[in-house]
Amino acid sequence: MSPKIPQEIGIYALNQAMRYADQAAAFANGGPNRTQEYAPLIATLGGLATVYAGIAKAAAVTARHDA
Repeated sequence: MSPKIPQEIGIYALNQAMRYADQAAAFANGGPNRTQEYAPLIATLGGLATVYAGIAKAAAVTARHDA
């Protein structure tokens, strides 16, 4: 997919944010030992989710200004 308008970028970014958040949650819900073992991965996936959520937010702001 090659997004061209802010709405498409926002949809793509929001989907990516949800994907990474779901992956982080899957690792975090494995019990205390697993959570500790995968802490760096969980943090990275959470960071990626945050970045993509920020992109989605920026796309929404841009879409509002373009309208």
